[in-house]
Amino acid sequence: MLGLGKVQAGNRILDIATGRGEPAISAATRAAPRGTVLGIDSDESVLRLARERTEREGVTNLELAVSNAESLQGIPQASFDVVLARWGLMYFQNPVAALCAARRVLKPGGLLVVAVWVEPPRASFFELPRAILSGLTKIPAVDGDSPGTFYYADSGRLSRDLESAGFDIQHSEAIAVDVMEAVAS
Repeated sequence: MLGLGKVQAGNRILDIATGRGEPAISAATRAAPRGTVLGIDSDESVLRLARERTEREGVTNLELAVSNAESLQGIPQASFDVVLARWGLMYFQNPVAALCAARRVLKPGGLLVVAVWVEPPRASFFELPRAILSGLTKIPAVDGDSPGTFYYADSGRLSRDLESAGFDIQHSEAIAVDVMEAVAS
């Protein structure tokens, strides 16, 4: 995402739905020393995890704040070079509003980079447990029409929403991502 966003030293970057701080922390490291990152999320508890990691890693050019990505209220127009949205856009009640807000806060020529999940059969982190559990219980169908993990599995929907928010799609790709989460106790 950082490469696609051309993130470099001196950039101002907004990370929407930053959660535990990625890609905000990586972007802050790349944008240092003069660049800054604002990572926003609606959930203060996950931002605490991001703050702990930020402190642990000595990142000083990252601000983390609770904010509504669908309005970005209080964030000045045309103030960011890059907006990142990794694995969050599909959970919003009104993702088009979030995209419009992202466009508003981007500088002219700024870049938006969005990462979303592919369709369930291509997402092993999702399909493997379902395959195992299907022998034990009835597994509900995936609802791709409501906010959730696979809302943008249909790339046409994402393209339409990006275009309706005023974005020109420059690049689209599918990449394999190993998903592994671990929390130290």
